[in-house]
Amino acid sequence: MGGRGAIGKSQRKTKSESKLSDFLLDAVVNNSDYNSNYTPNSYQIQDNIEEAEKSIMNENIEHMYVFNEKGNRLYYKTSNSKINVLVTEEEKIMMNNNIVIHNHPSGNSFSLSDIKLFITSNMKELRIITNKGVKFTLKRSEKWDEKMSEDIEKSYNKLLLKAKRIYTKSKFNYNVDRIESVRNKINRVLSKHNKNWLMFNASKYGYTYSEE
Repeated sequence: MGGRGAIGKSQRKTKSESKLSDFLLDAVVNNSDYNSNYTPNSYQIQDNIEEAEKSIMNENIEHMYVFNEKGNRLYYKTSNSKINVLVTEEEKIMMNNNIVIHNHPSGNSFSLSDIKLFITSNMKELRIITNKGVKFTLKRSEKWDEKMSEDIEKSYNKLLLKAKRIYTKSKFNYNVDRIESVRNKINRVLSKHNKNWLMFNASKYGYTYSEE
């Protein structure tokens, strides 16, 4: 029994060292930035997050996980809805400086509600996983401008006003299936607006945005 334990520890150590070596080699070859204090434990944090993302990626209702910076899961929630997860004020407090993972069965990027929650809850990072496996990420930086919430909402509402006119018109001219199609197209356009706004305003408001 003691011998097996020693071998197990050795194997785990070798595996961790190999992961770290691969990470540093990749940083050198690709000239990418990395933290000199990076440890193999960082891989475990990433593994925990990615495992949670995979577990909800293909779900047809929305789910949400909150992790702390050590990769420990703080809580999980669903409202059994295809369009949102309802969040209480107490839950928003728990998001402070933590990582939030959320799925979008629609395949869309961040909604305005997602973005406002990212800002008001002071979370460290918000990750969206779609049913197609696309990942959208928002990360807060030290130079953070909360005016972002007001500015993106103004831009969004201008487009929303036009969208409402189109949708109202469709209700008088189309059948139920066509109306639903119009509504889905409008939601995709609004989502694309948010995506483009986030891409082009990251440096101005002090956050990072990525899609992979």
